[in-house]
Parts: sequence; structure tokens; C-alpha cells
Amino acid sequence: MKHYRLHGILLMLALLLQSSCKSLDRTPQEQEDNTPPVEVIEPTEDDSSEELTPIDPVEPAPEELLPPIEVFFIDQENLPDDAGIAGTSYTALVYVLDNTNKRRYGPFNGSTYPNSQENPSGSDRPNRVSEGPHYFNNLSGHKGQTKQGLNLVNTDAVRIVPGYSWSLQNTEVQYANVHTGFSDKGNYNSRGSQGCPTIHPDQVDDFMALFDFSIPNWEDPPKYTTGNSEGIVYIFRENEETRNQLINEIETLYE
Repeated sequence: MKHYRLHGILLMLALLLQSSCKSLDRTPQEQEDNTPPVEVIEPTEDDSSEELTPIDPVEPAPEELLPPIEVFFIDQENLPDDAGIAGTSYTALVYVLDNTNKRRYGPFNGSTYPNSQENPSGSDRPNRVSEGPHYFNNLSGHKGQTKQGLNLVNTDAVRIVPGYSWSLQNTEVQYANVHTGFSDKGNYNSRGSQGCPTIHPDQVDDFMALFDFSIPNWEDPPKYTTGNSEGIVYIFRENEETRNQLINEIETLYE
């Protein structure tokens, strides 16, 4: 996996992350505990803000070192209530920067949170991907290459990334993808996620159209669910003031 430098503006944004932010180059040995990796099982289709310290401007990274595509999930601090209120499942704004063509897309509606529980009894509660930057490619797609998805990977292009357990203990998450959510009904399983970042189902086609999905899968007739896109996904879970600052900074790029 090619190592990219963060966008100059993103070096500044990264300083806003909480101490739990994971570096791209963090190894499993640097985790705070030895919790074994937890596989994300892809879902079935059932349904005190602190004052910000001013930060000096950072020189932009050389263009040849920027990732081709950067994806930003700007989410709220806490898991959604999932109280059955339609329109409340996706609390993140999602932006895509195409650094090759110098274009900005979005915002899309999305989420960095998993289902609030996998079933009504409250058991099998899923993990989540940690805040910070994560490499991605789309060589594997989603749901056995039957759907489009961006695959989160480590610096060796292995599908293992830092994450948290349901009790917010450090762990590792396997097979996490950016993929479509299930619905926006505000229910415990509306996001359709057992640890993956998701995009609102009404917007996912427009989102995925920004990436290369030129490789046919095994179905007859084939679907084009994988490709050769790669870059960095950034996950932020912040208070409202910090979210607004991040959004304002991103919206200055490629105006």
C-alpha cells in the first residue's frame, strides 16, 4: 500500500482529534490491551465543549504525495438514540475530495456508528472503527463482492484496522467497509452496520459513482462491485463546535 501524506489542511484538522485517534502506522503491539481481533459480520437486510486553541496554518502537502481520493466522515460524539424516529439514523456529513481532478463532492449523509444492537434482546452488540485516518481500497467490495464498498485496510493493505469494542475498549476490526445503510427509520438496525461506516441508502449510488468500480464480479450477468480506487478515509466524532469548524475548513478546499 502506497504511503500518502495527509493533505496540508488535514494536518491541522488532525490536531483536533481526541487522544483516542489512531495513527495510520500504529501497530497491533501498540494497542493498550491485547483484545483479539473481532470480525465484522456483514449484516442481513433486517430491518462539555472545550474552547478551541487557534492553530497556525500548515503548508499544503506536495500534490504528488496526496492520496488520489480522501473521504471525510464528520459525525457527532455519541451513538444516535435510535428511538424509532425517521430521519435520525445518519448523523455524519460525508465529503469526498478528488485530489487528481481537484474537485470536492458532498456532503452526503452517513454514519460512523454501528447498529445500536444486533437484535432486540441487546446481545451481539457490534464494534466500531476508531477515529482518525484509515487507508482504503475497493478490491473486495461488500457482501462477497455482490455490492459496492470501500474496504478499510492497514498499511500492508490487510483488512484490519483499529477500533473499539461496544464498551469502548481498544480492539481491532476486520473486514470493515464503507457501504450502504439499510434504511433511515431511526431503529436499532437501520444503519445496517456491525462496525462499518455507512452511507444513506438514498445517496449511496451517487457516492459510489465517485470511485472506480470497473471490475466485474462472478455473477451472471456480472455486477461491477470492485475496482482500483484507493486513498484515505478520515473518521471524526466531535462536538458541534468542532464539527462546524471541520466542515468549514473542508468546504474551503477546491472551491
